[in-house]
Amino acid sequence: MLPEDKLATITIKGNEVNVNGKKYETYKKVNEDTDFSNIYITTDNKYVFKRITEFLEYDVFEREVYLLDYLNDVCNFTPKLIKYDKDTKIMMMNYCGISLYNWKQKYNSMPISAKILDQMKNIEKTLKEHNIKHNDIKLYDEFLILNDKLYLCDFGWGSIGNDHSCKIGLWNGKKPFGYVNFSFNPPIFTWDNNNPKFYDNMDNTV
Repeated sequence: MLPEDKLATITIKGNEVNVNGKKYETYKKVNEDTDFSNIYITTDNKYVFKRITEFLEYDVFEREVYLLDYLNDVCNFTPKLIKYDKDTKIMMMNYCGISLYNWKQKYNSMPISAKILDQMKNIEKTLKEHNIKHNDIKLYDEFLILNDKLYLCDFGWGSIGNDHSCKIGLWNGKKPFGYVNFSFNPPIFTWDNNNPKFYDNMDNTV
């Protein structure tokens, strides 16, 4: 079941977001590679609104809402789900910084610190403890960083164990990048001289 206590009416008009009558001024983040979702960030960098626009037939919105709500109770490395609108497919979350990819581009000469690597390893450990698979980790893209704190986001293709419906009776059996390999057990983190690599649930290095 999705969390009913976080249900809201959320609409976006231009750069103004309305949540149950409360208005937020935002700027739209330009997606670099895809148009699968629209991201709006409040001008005070406090909240993020994510509107899912593609792959709705794969229940990616419901899946992300469910897993964020679950993970918010057991860890502190995911964005906090504040509100969501199941009709407009918009989520309201706290702001968690910029992608680790953009951070590395900005500070190209700065290696990933031991503190950040330790956080990655803790993320891996916690996901395994709860038998949760992200299923779509791409190197640095799904990690956000804010003040040296690491967050893992984008759980639209996530699952619990081999139940790709996330225990909420959803999911039609495949991903846009291919069929799920149920014998594989993602995510797998490998470390080569402290250089992290990730694998998705189709046994592809990503």
